[in-house]
Amino acid sequence: MHFHARKVDGRPDHAPQAQAECVRAIRARSDTLVHPTLGFSTADGGAAARIAPILALTQDAATRPDFVPFDMGSVNVDWYEARQRDFASRGKIYANGTGVLEHFARSTTAHELTACAVSGTSALCPRRWLSST
Repeated sequence: MHFHARKVDGRPDHAPQAQAECVRAIRARSDTLVHPTLGFSTADGGAAARIAPILALTQDAATRPDFVPFDMGSVNVDWYEARQRDFASRGKIYANGTGVLEHFARSTTAHELTACAVSGTSALCPRRWLSST
C-alpha cells in the first residue's frame, strides 16, 4: 500500500513520526506490502531530504517499509480544479533525474531496503512478490 501521510488539516506530513504512525495503522489492519512516498512534489529539499523519512523508518522493524518506490522519470503534476474547470497551477513537474535516482539507490542499498521501479501506474517489482503461492 502506497500512502502519503497528512496533517490534521490535510497538508502533507513528511515527518518520520507521521510516516511511522501510518505504517503501524496499516499493518494493524492488513498484511499488505507497505511503501511510503518519497515526497512527490510536496517535500522540500533534494534527494537526501526526500528519502530521510523512509530511512528513519528502518530503525524499527515494525515500521520498516517492505520496499521503496522509485518513480523512473518525471511527470506533470498540475492540479485540476473541477469546479473552476481550470488548472490551479501550470508547469508543476515531479522530477526524478538520474542524480536523484542514484542517491535513492545508494541510500536504500546502504539500509538494505528493496527498491521497486515504478512508472505511472506500472510497477517493476522483484519477481518473488509475483509468485502464485
